[in-house]
Amino acid sequence: MNILLLQQQINEYIAANSRFEPHRAYLGMSKIGDCPRRVTRELLHRLIPTDEIHRMSYTGYDQEASILKMLVEARIALPYKRELVSQFDERLRGHIDAVTVENDLLEIKSLSSLKFQRVDQTRRIHPRHYVQVQLYMRYGGYRQALVVYRNRDTYEHLLFRIAYDPAQAENYEQKAKRILAAWDEKLILPCECGHCKRP
Repeated sequence: MNILLLQQQINEYIAANSRFEPHRAYLGMSKIGDCPRRVTRELLHRLIPTDEIHRMSYTGYDQEASILKMLVEARIALPYKRELVSQFDERLRGHIDAVTVENDLLEIKSLSSLKFQRVDQTRRIHPRHYVQVQLYMRYGGYRQALVVYRNRDTYEHLLFRIAYDPAQAENYEQKAKRILAAWDEKLILPCECGHCKRP
């Protein structure tokens, strides 16, 4: 068989099964930790996915399923999918990965070796993930979260327990409100990260 044709078939399969959403009708809680300029641009402009974007999405969901299977079989987690919706605006939504056997929030992340090493060296979860779990706990009624990181290359794992911080969660909710207001007004908010490219 033609190798180029086989490669194309693989790429097409990954694209069809990546579960990547180029445009959502809601603001994901996992996005609130990102730069508001980037988030509002994504809300206002449909992203055209590349093969790389499809591969990253496919990898993330594939790893999540693998990690959850391991955690369930190790009697750490229960498979429990749930959509969270904020009380102030139903467009702010999140989808939890699972819960622990103690009924705490469980968030699963797979990382490249470089990103995994950074988390390992700082012994702190990524700030964006911290924002995400705080909002998930706020709207899901959880008091604690277990964050599990996997190194995609070595299958090393790091685990972190995060307590709910109502004051921090309130700050993140206010940021979400600013983003939603900008979405309504069709405005792109200013960059806060210093890395956004113009326009």
